[in-house]
Amino acid sequence: MSTDKVIRGKVYVVGSNIDTDQIIPAEYLNLVPTIPEEYEKLGSYAMAGLPDEYAPFIAEVGS
Repeated sequence: MSTDKVIRGKVYVVGSNIDTDQIIPAEYLNLVPTIPEEYEKLGSYAMAGLPDEYAPFIAEVGS
């Protein structure tokens, strides 16, 4: 049985010089990833610090 998987979907190219504040802005680093609810919420803020010229990666929380 093969364990290879194919992932299909959009690919975002955001260029170089991406820093950690763009990946997860500091305002969300108070979430505790060892708490499952907060871990899921943390992922919803991934790439939230990118400039507005980039489309959002996911819908805003509560949308």
